[in-house]
Amino acid sequence: MKAFLCGSYKWANKGDAALVVSLIAWLRRLDVNATGMTSFDPVGDQTHYDIPVHAMPVRPPGRYRLFAEGLLSRSQLARRMLARCRMLVAWGWFVYFPYWGRLYVRHPWVARVFSTRSTWVLAKEMRGSDVVIGVPGGYIQAPRLIDDWWLLHLPGFLLAKGMGKPVILSPCSVGPFDSAHLALAKRFLMSLDLIAVREDYTVLLLEGLGISEDRLSRSPDMAFLFDRQDIGAFGQLALASLEKYAVEHSGLVGVSVREHSFPGSVNPQARMDAYLAECAFALRRLHDAGAGIVLIHQTEEDARVTSELGRLLQQEHVPCIVLDPRLEPWDLRQVYRKLDMLIGTRMHANILAMGAGTPVVGIGYEHKTMGILARLGLDEWGLWIDQVVDGDLWPLVQRCWNARAANCSLLPSVLKSVDDEFDRVGREIARVVKG
Repeated sequence: MKAFLCGSYKWANKGDAALVVSLIAWLRRLDVNATGMTSFDPVGDQTHYDIPVHAMPVRPPGRYRLFAEGLLSRSQLARRMLARCRMLVAWGWFVYFPYWGRLYVRHPWVARVFSTRSTWVLAKEMRGSDVVIGVPGGYIQAPRLIDDWWLLHLPGFLLAKGMGKPVILSPCSVGPFDSAHLALAKRFLMSLDLIAVREDYTVLLLEGLGISEDRLSRSPDMAFLFDRQDIGAFGQLALASLEKYAVEHSGLVGVSVREHSFPGSVNPQARMDAYLAECAFALRRLHDAGAGIVLIHQTEEDARVTSELGRLLQQEHVPCIVLDPRLEPWDLRQVYRKLDMLIGTRMHANILAMGAGTPVVGIGYEHKTMGILARLGLDEWGLWIDQVVDGDLWPLVQRCWNARAANCSLLPSVLKSVDDEFDRVGREIARVVKG
């Protein structure tokens, strides 16, 4: 059986990279061969995957368009108008891509006249597949009107449906959606053959949109299956630093932070500053208790906020080490294995750490983090980012740090249950593909 993977983010986000690598390996164990994929960054990603990586039918804005959009976004009115224009165009995609896909199946060279090169190339790649599997991770959401990047996922899936391919979303989170996006989201989601969901929030949202239970499959995140044992040059340097650092401390605590827009807040920057300040406070208390602090870039996008946390720790005279942002997913997994605990805002940082046997304190900025912990029976290991801002981080960190040995002993049974769930999900995917 052959599968085409659609809608990957990009390798620079190491969590999403681990998700895709794990999905490809898992499909091969099911005798499903991934023949190609689309990505937000096909040129950069091709060097990292052993399958062809293609551009999406409608590509994300390039550097200059992003710059122009940034200037435009200084006006909230202009940015909202831009989002509404994109939604209007997206409604047109529901007509164009399915009809073009049907035309391509019947008369490919006629269809070529009415397509872009990226759509034509993608259709040729999809034609030989038995199923199209989406890998959107947590990107099918629009909590604000201006959160319109999820629309870029639509063309590839609509094209596949037009070509008569079953379309499955691999384990993902969906929503929330601003009311302006809701009708588009419902029409798209209703067209899918199977949606594997990572947490109960998504199940409730999809059921509320009218998605029937037989088209939903509860599933762990694919990154739980990530088990590559490689170690690169940067990873070796990181491990050497950690081993030397560990000798001087009673244990090592890693921390992964990220930017957050705090939707609904009247002063999101103040909330962001408070979030970092509370993280710094908890790390200072851990340092006072003898722990060594390790700052980790889970994605390249976290460089600024990680540097800001480092600056706050420096002001508090708390020493720390900052790992190289060029670590690959397998390097990160080896790093997480060396830690005694991780305080993770990036969801996949938590998943890779738990997969490596390291307990976590998860900071939920979206439903996926808290939902995944809850499904594992580990909801006591997490709190919402707004609770961090309100001063609740240190009590949880202190409790988990003191119980780190006991928490570590819980993980093998948790991970065993995850493996059992993937066996079931594999059977459900096979059922959909076979019709």
